[in-house]
Amino acid sequence: MKHLFTILFTVVALFSNAQFIKKLSLDVNVGGRFGGAVSDDSLTNYKVSPGIHADGGVRYQLNELISIRGGLSYDGFKTTGNVTSDSTSTDNSSLISGTIEAVVNLKKLKFMSFIPEKIGLNFHAGFGLSTMSNSNVKKFNTDNNITPSDPGLKGNDDMINIVFGLTPQYKLNDKISINLDLSTKLLVKQSLYVNPGQDSRVNDKMGNIFNVAVGATYKF
Repeated sequence: MKHLFTILFTVVALFSNAQFIKKLSLDVNVGGRFGGAVSDDSLTNYKVSPGIHADGGVRYQLNELISIRGGLSYDGFKTTGNVTSDSTSTDNSSLISGTIEAVVNLKKLKFMSFIPEKIGLNFHAGFGLSTMSNSNVKKFNTDNNITPSDPGLKGNDDMINIVFGLTPQYKLNDKISINLDLSTKLLVKQSLYVNPGQDSRVNDKMGNIFNVAVGATYKF
């Protein structure tokens, strides 16, 4: 109990520090997810459509050039195809990722000084963990009493992610900016395709996703 109060006191003290708060910012973005390694199932003609992407994060400014951002994101995958000539099937997967990233304010670099005051431009890169869930695979495992022998979330495909991207911003005022985020996520140790209900195993491929999202950043 003593340790719990110590942790709570430390957290409250940090967030009560005005200087600490001034260096924090929050961002939320929503957009589309494109790409990703897809199983080749030409016989049933399955197609993965662009899906929704959403992410949010907390950023702490170390100095005028570099910040550290912790973020969470969601990517959805929907696959439809012909099982027979007169019937179709739908397969849905979802990918949840947590990342820690370095954010570089490119405007602070000398050769980028021409960028107008109200325009911001950030480069971000980092890594984290991702887990992919597919309802069809879980149902198949349950119906057939299969218990996946994986060390992470049972029945999910757990992997490492590497993220990098570019975020142009338009500054509305000192507190709020509008974002356009263009980012790529590499999925290392991916074991299942984004449409694993059709052809599950990835054949020596690293997954990759490209996201386009718009949102806002609030600076304290």
